[in-house]
Amino acid sequence: MPGLLSLTAMLALWFVLALLSDNPRAVPGPGAVWSELVAIAASGELWFHAGMTLFRVLASFVLAMAVGLALGLWMGRSRAADHWLNPGLVIALNLPALVVIVLAYIWIGLNEVAAIVAVALNKIPVVTVMLREGARALRPDLDDMAQAFRMTAPARLRHVVLPQLAPHVAAAARAGISLIWKIV
Repeated sequence: MPGLLSLTAMLALWFVLALLSDNPRAVPGPGAVWSELVAIAASGELWFHAGMTLFRVLASFVLAMAVGLALGLWMGRSRAADHWLNPGLVIALNLPALVVIVLAYIWIGLNEVAAIVAVALNKIPVVTVMLREGARALRPDLDDMAQAFRMTAPARLRHVVLPQLAPHVAAAARAGISLIWKIV
């Protein structure tokens, strides 16, 4: 109920601001926006653009999670990899999203690939850090058990490492989807 009340208050505020505005193009009212939304939906244009946006979000998310998982696991399990890659990771974490987007468009061009890569590049460092910390927290006794049972590397990854990383992967995915959605 409080959420509905909050939404109603925001809608009322929007309506009042639209009434007080001298320029209806600058602050259109809820009715005008709704009418335009219905017209765009009926023409099919809304569904095309919504689908393209969802495609960009999904592609960026999959790319960021795959690369971030691989880097995070590698950095968390290898001290040498962590020492070599950590300075670049710190830089990547502090690059503004706008800079990465502009550089991607300059280097790749003004196209879908650049958009997806730019968004993924903004998210990869966050996923990497979260999964690196998860990989550092893996239980060594379970690694010893996997060695004692002569598990292959893929079997060890599937049955020992990934189940322990699941909470970290879930947290990275949750943080990732929100950041990616905002950037797209």
